[in-house]
Amino acid sequence: MKPALLHLFTGSGGVGKTTLSSAWALALAQQGQRVALITIDPAKRLAQSLGLDALNDTLSATNVHPLLWAMMLDQSATSQRLVETYAADRESATKILTNRYYQVFSRSLAGVQEMMAIHEVHEALYSGRYDAVVLDTPPAQHALDLLDVPEKLRVALDGPALKWLIEERIDVKKRRGLRASLSDLSRAVALKAFTKITAGPFLEDLLQFIELFSGVLTKIKSNGLTLESALKSEHSKLWVVTSTDASPLRAAARVTEELAERGYEVSGWLVNRTPSLLCGPSPSPLNETLERATELIRVTLNEHTELSALASSVAHQEVERAHDARRSLDQYKWRSGLHLISEISPDHEPLSMVRELARYLNSLHLIQS
Repeated sequence: MKPALLHLFTGSGGVGKTTLSSAWALALAQQGQRVALITIDPAKRLAQSLGLDALNDTLSATNVHPLLWAMMLDQSATSQRLVETYAADRESATKILTNRYYQVFSRSLAGVQEMMAIHEVHEALYSGRYDAVVLDTPPAQHALDLLDVPEKLRVALDGPALKWLIEERIDVKKRRGLRASLSDLSRAVALKAFTKITAGPFLEDLLQFIELFSGVLTKIKSNGLTLESALKSEHSKLWVVTSTDASPLRAAARVTEELAERGYEVSGWLVNRTPSLLCGPSPSPLNETLERATELIRVTLNEHTELSALASSVAHQEVERAHDARRSLDQYKWRSGLHLISEISPDHEPLSMVRELARYLNSLHLIQS
């Protein structure tokens, strides 16, 4: 089955990534696309941007647009659904869900959030129910963690330590020998290779958990590798969101390099909250628009002397902001795919801002369904 088109948004914190991804999803819906909007950020910013008190942990219809569905990943609920989906049978699922090691694993082990995200995104991409999937991620390093999961699982699941544990568990005759081995050096080596959880006196539970849950992890690995292939194909767009400030721009450069090292191609930088003076109709705004805008303000102020000193001050402040932004952007203007997204008045309510930004994005003809 041909997957839906995936739009993944990454970038440093505080650059408006969630608002922009919400507006992007809404813009696609306004084009007639069936859109799944997923956030793996545990903060509630996505719900707020859609004018909602909260989001469900499954893709649910929104009142923002009839073709827009949204969800916020809930680690506990999603991990249970994942087990029930991928376990060999209902009995195996029950054993996993009641296993004490699973209880710790699903709540606190590093990487679980990313594993659950792979499951949800894979389901949305290949369900046939959506034309596009928009994925809002936490700050950049977490997005990279998500992309690293398939390889980490491959190393863990194909490694000799885990295979040895599973094979010994299945062979009942060797259980006593296994306990003896684990009491020695093998215990520390094997357990450290698989999990951060301290085995303590619950060895039987641990071995059962490894035996049963390794099958679930194998399927997550398979889905992750499928997702990895999709992200490197024409069916995906990877967007790095930044702003005109120096620090987010440097962060955008770093994450772009790290993605390239992993074999991913960034579709472009979305420079969010760019001063509107830089976002005019000129085909080369970084070189020409600001000078024309500065001259226009100067002439306007000279012609309309009734303008207050405050208005004059505000106008000049906007020009200075635009000049500062351009100086920062000039260091990166060599980049192809540098898209300037005009700032939207912060006076708007969150949903109104998303709607306004969606209209703006569609006017740029930047979003292709």
